[in-house]
Amino acid sequence: MNLLHMCPICGYDELELPVRDNFSHNICPSCRTHLGYTDSSEEFSFEEMHLQLRQKWIDNGMPWRSSVDRIPIDWNPKRQLENLLSYLLKKSNNPAISDGV
Repeated sequence: MNLLHMCPICGYDELELPVRDNFSHNICPSCRTHLGYTDSSEEFSFEEMHLQLRQKWIDNGMPWRSSVDRIPIDWNPKRQLENLLSYLLKKSNNPAISDGV
């Protein structure tokens, strides 16, 4: 699991650029979120936007959204989401963990 390259929405961990301080210009091929743009809001925090975008992706059946990048052979949206949620739980229990996700 590559935490620096993990999408904070769906947990896909092979983003091209590292995600730092909730800012990057990655477009996640899994959930198609444009990080640093789609997750920006004057009304909500990044964490709140991430929750909303994650729930929307889940509600839509966790599809592979990219029409350009091929679905990895071993891609498993449930596993990547479980990895993300496990990481977020650990992070919430230990504020010293900080990597930008």
